[in-house]
Amino acid sequence: MKRTLSFAFILALLLPLAAMAQRGTGRMNMDHRYDPAAEETVEGTVEAVELMPAPRAGTGVHLQLRTEDGLLPVHLGPSWYITNQDVQIDEGDAIEVVGARITVDGAPALIAGTIRRGDGLLVLRDEAGFPAWRGWRQGQRGGRGMGPGRGRGAGRGMGPGRMQGIEARRYDPSTVETLSGTVGEVQRLPMGRAYSVRLHLADDAAPTVILGPSWYLDNQDVLIPEGADVTITGSRVDLDGVPFLIAAEVTYGEQVLTLRDEAGFPVWSGWRQR
Repeated sequence: MKRTLSFAFILALLLPLAAMAQRGTGRMNMDHRYDPAAEETVEGTVEAVELMPAPRAGTGVHLQLRTEDGLLPVHLGPSWYITNQDVQIDEGDAIEVVGARITVDGAPALIAGTIRRGDGLLVLRDEAGFPAWRGWRQGQRGGRGMGPGRGRGAGRGMGPGRMQGIEARRYDPSTVETLSGTVGEVQRLPMGRAYSVRLHLADDAAPTVILGPSWYLDNQDVLIPEGADVTITGSRVDLDGVPFLIAAEVTYGEQVLTLRDEAGFPVWSGWRQR
């Protein structure tokens, strides 16, 4: 099935996400095959945008890229992540892709790491090939976000893909602190076109913790339940006289959920501007 990713289609995908809260689908079967040593840069024109079945990830987004050497399939990532980005890639777009070359059914293909279109850069994987749609790291701390590199600009996202509202813009690296406690309540509140997920700790003196949009968090491999013992690192801010902690990392057991980098830039917003 070939199509461009329209706003109507994005909404159609968003509706069933609440029902997915009990299962994570953040992984794609090709994550482990991304080899940074096999990276190359190709340029071309998008001939088709395809939605393809992907084991454990529902539907994946692929591009058919017309290059000087012919048609090259490019694998982007799960549709729930790609369609929630600020800018969509359409048929006819001229793009530059940095990715790892693979072979699928005897034919060459490319797993995209970054895609540049005009002044925008879509970052899908970090330098090690770790995908942006997987927030959890096993036993890793201190490596928040995707960090600098890959030629990323300082510009932030460009529209509805990031969580809207003042809470998403108020992250202050100078107010970062770490607190521990037991989750008393997991709350979802309307925020723009999506829902904001918040944690309330059992300690009444603790600030409300803002995690991020539900469309991203509900698709992670591990969900944080009520009663969980967690450690949270984030920026303490004051919103309308009420204290909040905008989370950058959440440690649950031996796993760390990375939500923002050191500057507070969210992992669910893939687009950067020069």
